[in-house]
Amino acid sequence: MPPRTLASFAALVRSLSLGTATALAVTACASAPPADDGGPPVGAVQVLGARNVELAAGKFLELNCDVPASAIVAATAPGAFEGHFASDQSIAWNIHEHAGPDVAILGEGTGLTGSLRFVPTHPGPVSLLWKNASEAVAHLALTMDAVPPGTTCSWYP
Repeated sequence: MPPRTLASFAALVRSLSLGTATALAVTACASAPPADDGGPPVGAVQVLGARNVELAAGKFLELNCDVPASAIVAATAPGAFEGHFASDQSIAWNIHEHAGPDVAILGEGTGLTGSLRFVPTHPGPVSLLWKNASEAVAHLALTMDAVPPGTTCSWYP
C-alpha cells in the first residue's frame, strides 16, 4: 500500500498547475444515443467528469471510442474534445487510431500533468491511453470535460 492517502493525493492534484501543462491534440468520447423513452442513454459509459484510478507500475487505463461521421461536423465547435489529467507519478500517454492491424500514434507525451484536446478529421476508432511510466503505484486523476455527440466509448480495464 502506498504511503499517500486519498486526501493527500487530492491535495497534490489541487496543488499542481495545469496552466503550465502540455497542451496537445487528443480525443475523447461521449456516450451512447438517448433511449427511445427520453431516459438515460442506453448502454451509456460514463466518460464526462472525473475519474480517479490507481495504476500499478507499467499498467494502463485506456478510453476506446468510435467516432461517427456526424461527430466530425460537430467537432468544428471549439472544445468539442477536451480533458486534463494529473498524477503523483510519471504518466506516458498517447492518442492512437486503429486501422485494422495498424496503429497510428496521433500524439504522445510523458509527465505528471497534461491538457488534452483533439479534433478528429475522419470517423472511426480512436483511443486515449494513460500508462504508469514509474516503478511505483500511480494515482491518476483524469477529467474529460467535453466530447462530441454520438460517439460511443468504453474504458479498459
